[in-house]
Amino acid sequence: MITGFDLFDKKHFFDKTDYNALEIEHGYSIPPILKTFFDTHAWKNLDFAELSFFFFPNLTYGDIYFHAHSIESMIQFALDTDDDDIIENKLIYLASGFKNIYIGTVGPQKDKILLDDSGDFIEIAENIFSFFLGITDNLLQTARTKEEYLAFKEQQGFEGEELTQEGEDWLKYKKK
Repeated sequence: MITGFDLFDKKHFFDKTDYNALEIEHGYSIPPILKTFFDTHAWKNLDFAELSFFFFPNLTYGDIYFHAHSIESMIQFALDTDDDDIIENKLIYLASGFKNIYIGTVGPQKDKILLDDSGDFIEIAENIFSFFLGITDNLLQTARTKEEYLAFKEQQGFEGEELTQEGEDWLKYKKK
């Protein structure tokens, strides 16, 4: 099972990013909590094209994929969009899936993890740390009880006999 923080290595104390230069170059003000995160965490060298994840407690967002693997590429990814809302709100790209996920940098959205719902930005996590606490690639192992697992599966659209079968499969999995 891979969880959110398994995607990162610890960064060496002296391996710092020049945020001032990044902010000047791109016209972004990077929030302190995001700077702290990327001063202490570096994306692992994984084949992210082969990996998909879930964000719980809300699984209705479907599979989540991480495409940008540095703060620089995350900003550039957002700048390369033709979506004026992204650029005007100075959002930083974080992930994609059913909807794109961004990090707020200014105003009331600062530090917030936001889901782009056709131009409406819905807060899904307080900050990048709480977002990665909720990332997993395995719902079977993440769920602590059958009820919790079934609640996850209901969010994904399972119902009736299919949902009942999922619960039975989860119990068999946990007995192994």
